[in-house]
Amino acid sequence: MLAFSSFAASPAIAQNLIQNGGFDTSLSGWTVTSSASWSTTWESGTAKTRWIGPETPNVFTPLSQTGMAVTPGVTYEFAASARLEIEPNASAYAPVGVRLLIFGDNPNVPLTGNSDTFFGSGWVDLRGYLVAPTGAKTASVTLQMPGNAGQIATFDNASLRGLPASAEFNAGPTMIAAGAAVTLVWATASTPNVSIAPGVGAVARSGSVVVHPTETTTYTLTASGPIGSVTKQAKITVVPPPTATLNVAPTSIGAGESATLSWTTTDAADISIDNGVGSVAASGAVSVSPTATTTYTLNANGVGGSMAKQVTLTVTPPKPQITFTAFPRTIGEGEHATLSWSVLNAGSVSIDHGIGDRPTPGSASVSPTATTTYRLTATGPGGTSTAQVTIMVLPAPVISFSATPSTITRGNASTLVWAVADATSVMIDNGVGAQAPNGALEIRPIETTTYLLTATGPGGIRLAQTTVTVNAIGRRRAVRH
Repeated sequence: MLAFSSFAASPAIAQNLIQNGGFDTSLSGWTVTSSASWSTTWESGTAKTRWIGPETPNVFTPLSQTGMAVTPGVTYEFAASARLEIEPNASAYAPVGVRLLIFGDNPNVPLTGNSDTFFGSGWVDLRGYLVAPTGAKTASVTLQMPGNAGQIATFDNASLRGLPASAEFNAGPTMIAAGAAVTLVWATASTPNVSIAPGVGAVARSGSVVVHPTETTTYTLTASGPIGSVTKQAKITVVPPPTATLNVAPTSIGAGESATLSWTTTDAADISIDNGVGSVAASGAVSVSPTATTTYTLNANGVGGSMAKQVTLTVTPPKPQITFTAFPRTIGEGEHATLSWSVLNAGSVSIDHGIGDRPTPGSASVSPTATTTYRLTATGPGGTSTAQVTIMVLPAPVISFSATPSTITRGNASTLVWAVADATSVMIDNGVGAQAPNGALEIRPIETTTYLLTATGPGGIRLAQTTVTVNAIGRRRAVRH
């Protein structure tokens, strides 16, 4: 059985098996049909065959050459040029064309450039390929033309050459897990002897085979024939299963807090982490903030298999959230301020400085005598939180106020003396008016008078008073003479 394949034109390196195929000097080596109806001659370097008999459809005039030694399994290339024409006033019987018969009467080798009719196209290059069948020792080539009156076929440059050894060798897939199936596919030409190593051995000139390598293996196809040999290789890489690590730090967070997932992988092409992380690089880190305890799974898939790693991030209930304020934040002695608070995620709330346990939200009026920091402690399922607020207590003015002497006789003087601390203004009534914080002033009241000093400062208003007692002047006795 003959096998036909198409190959790119390749220069033959063997001697042309056809003798005098160029018809340079004669038809030597060719057998020409001897009949009164045929005229086959050498003419101007070509072989010209002319039908001179009556029109006889499907009768062919042969131009043959036999006894050419061939080797089974070798691919042979036939090439020739041909031209068809019809003599003037001749009756053409269609179709017209040229046939090539090789290795006997069958098969009729398909020729590129040939068609059932190419009359009038000028010179046409004919080319065809076939493999010498098993048992073949010699070949015969026959050029034929339909026997139509007045039809002329001209041939030139006929050749039959064995092509040098060639091969195509492919494998797929080229990257696998250990023991996975790989298909080796090959096609050779002019190579009766073909083998594949390791482990396959002798094979047909073309075909395929499935192998299961367990380690990286380079398969070598060796194809040889009478016109050289060729070697092709296909490397199959066995990829190990993926490896992976997955970690989270910290392993426990409060609701609303963040943790960092980090991972490494090897031999993986498709890597992903669930719970919203998605596809990731071979190694890396990402921040996550789940609202509840979550188990993250890393899936690493590669040619060599799959690997999964898991890590659990524990999410504890949220800590209490506190809003704690005081208004006003600054007061004077004896004044009041209001503490206000609201707390989330807490079961109990307490405030120090004697305020104690309180509901939430809530408020309390306080009147500290000195600057005081109040601390609120809230306790809930997520732990304990604290907040603090400070109320600044500004001191009231401190006054020293006296009159010396405190008792005078009308018309005499007394001195008011004062010293005031923590005041921004000092006023003394009874016409004395605004004064500096510290001072002394001589006065001459005409009657007993109480003086009021008003000291105003950030911490409030303070009053102090002192009284100057005025005695009347005693009467003089009249002197009688």
